[in-house]
Amino acid sequence: MNLRKTISFLVTGIVLLSFLASCKKQRLEYWGTASVQFNGSNWVAEKVRCSNASNCLPLRMFHLQLNKYSVEGFLRESIVFTRIPLVVGRHKLELNLTENNCNSGPHALYATSADDGDVTKDIYLLDTTFNNYIDISLYNEKSGELKGRFDLLLLVRPPRFDALAPDTLRLRNGLFHTKLLD
Repeated sequence: MNLRKTISFLVTGIVLLSFLASCKKQRLEYWGTASVQFNGSNWVAEKVRCSNASNCLPLRMFHLQLNKYSVEGFLRESIVFTRIPLVVGRHKLELNLTENNCNSGPHALYATSADDGDVTKDIYLLDTTFNNYIDISLYNEKSGELKGRFDLLLLVRPPRFDALAPDTLRLRNGLFHTKLLD
């Protein structure tokens, strides 16, 4: 009788272990907070995504995306930073339309979306007459935690889709706290 209990216990354990081994750990895609004074109004990101710029290895850079959604859960607004050095300090942002060029400097833009979030409406690009920057105040290499601030002046890129949208966006006193997730 003891042998049966032992065998039953072992079989149950093996089944449980094989089940747990087959379960994939769900990857966290969003983590953190972000806010900014957006043309004088408070703007708070609903989801923050920070990832390594893996296409730029061995250079140590990251991408940061701050998103807002409709009540139905569809993407509506994004503030996007690309190719930001993983170095504490202030980084001047450049107007650069070559997204995959790792030798170009840090870049930022703002975009609006329609339908179920996969149709881009208006895109705003950096005004090169302004001192656009992102300032990394904390980078913990072990945990991947990042904190910083940013200031942007953006101009709508033609063609314009929303006739009521402003020509210029002023994003002041931006703050973010996030982690590298991949």
